[in-house]
Amino acid sequence: MRTFEAAMKCIQEDNAQSILLGCTGFVDVASRVSMLLTEALGSYVPMTDPNQAGFSFLVSLVRMQVRPSRLTYSKVSLQA
Repeated sequence: MRTFEAAMKCIQEDNAQSILLGCTGFVDVASRVSMLLTEALGSYVPMTDPNQAGFSFLVSLVRMQVRPSRLTYSKVSLQA
């Protein structure tokens, strides 16, 4: 699997301590690659799935009732 190989290269050559997948097309890849890394290295390496991270962040914003500032984003734009 290319993602596993790329992650191993990052860990071995660049001393990466965690991996953040850079594309939302990686659905269900993080858990599989994390498992393979744990088996290969004998140690857990955190791997972040951008889909879950983005959705979780959105849920957090909603729960905190955070919304865009009207100072930056006006209610009505009269420019056409």
